[in-house]
Amino acid sequence: MSRMLTVMITGAAGGVGLALTQHFLTLNYKVIAVTRTPLPIKKQAKHPRLTYINCDIAQKPQVIATIRELNKKKITLFGLINNAGVAGANSLSLEDDDSTWEDIIATNVHGTYYMSKYALSLFAKNGGSIVNIASVLSHFGAADQTAYTTAKHGTLGFTRALAKYLAPRSITVNAICPGWVDTKMADKRQKELGMSWNQLLAAVPLKRKIKPEEVAYLAAFLMSVQARGITGQAYNLDGGVTA
Repeated sequence: MSRMLTVMITGAAGGVGLALTQHFLTLNYKVIAVTRTPLPIKKQAKHPRLTYINCDIAQKPQVIATIRELNKKKITLFGLINNAGVAGANSLSLEDDDSTWEDIIATNVHGTYYMSKYALSLFAKNGGSIVNIASVLSHFGAADQTAYTTAKHGTLGFTRALAKYLAPRSITVNAICPGWVDTKMADKRQKELGMSWNQLLAAVPLKRKIKPEEVAYLAAFLMSVQARGITGQAYNLDGGVTA
């Protein structure tokens, strides 16, 4: 890499977001790590190329204020990774209240839209990359995950539309669709289903969970010079579930 580039990563506090942050730092990027819940100072990793920003991406005023401050600092982005997301069991049963639906749609759909729309003012006139973290549930449904399935289908549609919109600016837009990733979010889902990991992974051809670092490696490739001709695509990182 001939010059130091800056990437902004949402949902950077843990899991896939933390792995993304760490990996891009090893690649000599400057990283702006966006988190909804402020990290205590003692938990913030100290690195000269790492900046933490507290912002709930589901709240448009917070997103606008965050981007305004970065513009004042004359930050130029090369990349944006829309990783922040929430999940949870949710159906159309009248016994379910609507709060889970509203929170999941607000973060996964509205938040991805707000960050992409307003962060574009930070990109150079030509060149850059956006990577959206979707899910295998971008391709099929789960009966008790109505909101999450809807949100991740939306992420994939948004990726394809945005790829065509930004092609004249040479900004590529792609999605990564992970299956079971070794994170706390996956552990929560496993407990919701009341199944052991052996039972869940029996349906995965490779019989293993994806490591968060593997998502980071793929995101880095999609932002590399080797991938400048790839846009509007969805990459399944799921151990063969969608094969």
